[in-house]
Amino acid sequence: MTKNIPDKFGLAVLKLLMLTACTAAVPPLDTPTALPNGRLTPIFVTAARQKAEVKPALAAAGFRVVDALSDDALLLRATIGIDQGEQACGTMNNVRLQLRRESNTVAEVAGKGWTGSCQPNILDELSRKLWRQLFDQPLQ
Repeated sequence: MTKNIPDKFGLAVLKLLMLTACTAAVPPLDTPTALPNGRLTPIFVTAARQKAEVKPALAAAGFRVVDALSDDALLLRATIGIDQGEQACGTMNNVRLQLRRESNTVAEVAGKGWTGSCQPNILDELSRKLWRQLFDQPLQ
């Protein structure tokens, strides 16, 4: 009876490995298709928390932030996690910036750091990281 348990476990692991080996890899980001207007593509920001801090950080990184969602705009979903620490300048949070076109994720960055007026600021860092991910890619 104990012999069957390792056999079942080994078979389950083998099936999982076969499944992951057959799963298609995520294709590389095709920036020209996702961002037809390139660096001038409008970005509409949605955030439940700290939207007023997210928008200037994106603009400082070079993004064209707009106040209304239009057909050519991409949606940036900013997710700010629960406060994990506090200083006079702001709070420590997990942050995720997800850039979407229709229902597809174009790019995504995440990190943990201080928000508000604290320096270094995770919103500034992630905005610059997202810009580099989109526009400072080596040619393929």
